[in-house]
Amino acid sequence: MRAMKPLACLLMCCAPSWALAGPAADDHAQQRQRIAAEQRAAADRLASALAQCEGRFATTACENAARAEHRNTSEGLQREQQLLDADQRKRRAAERLARIEAKMRAPESRR
Repeated sequence: MRAMKPLACLLMCCAPSWALAGPAADDHAQQRQRIAAEQRAAADRLASALAQCEGRFATTACENAARAEHRNTSEGLQREQQLLDADQRKRRAAERLARIEAKMRAPESRR
């Protein structure tokens, strides 16, 4: 029980910063949809660019440039996805800790 109190204090101090750091929980779905749409658009742009490269004499340089642009776009979107995932993990951990603390407090209130 005593070990949980410092953890609870830490959670109380950090929870507001988590709320400010990321989008709201209901906004996560919208963010994920936007990221997925941008990933599809980037894949379509890559396919289009590669098709245009086929008509050129120096296709290798053209294809490399198209793939590099796609890679840069994809990496940025992956970073956004990772931030959303990390925020979701933090929220779940906070909720789990709150449930555990509530269970631990329940026997105390019965006394």
